[in-house]
Amino acid sequence: MKWGILATGNIARKFASTINQMSKENEQLAAVGSRHMDSAKAFAREHDIPRYYDSYEALVNDPDVEAVYVATPNSLHYENCRLCLEHGKHVLCEKPFTINEKLMRIADFVLSMVSMYFVKSHLQ
Repeated sequence: MKWGILATGNIARKFASTINQMSKENEQLAAVGSRHMDSAKAFAREHDIPRYYDSYEALVNDPDVEAVYVATPNSLHYENCRLCLEHGKHVLCEKPFTINEKLMRIADFVLSMVSMYFVKSHLQ
């Protein structure tokens, strides 16, 4: 699987390190997207990622990226996951997908419109 990483914080570094250790399983890092080009470039250099972008939109438009790891704060997960799904990417999003029930209902509708699988869980 060719992975893109959306954001460049600490959790993204842990994910990148893990994927770089999984080359025998055909996992590889294809690209990283950040809101700031300097951050994306430094992250790519640090983790041997061939392409980097200064926007999340550019990342999800990369045809080589098959799946995206969402590494943004919880409050941004819904909009970032939706962006990825709308561009036909598989998504790995840890922690909450949404921060409230209203967004979860909207998410259920959006997910019914795309032909991708997304596993979700939430605390009650």
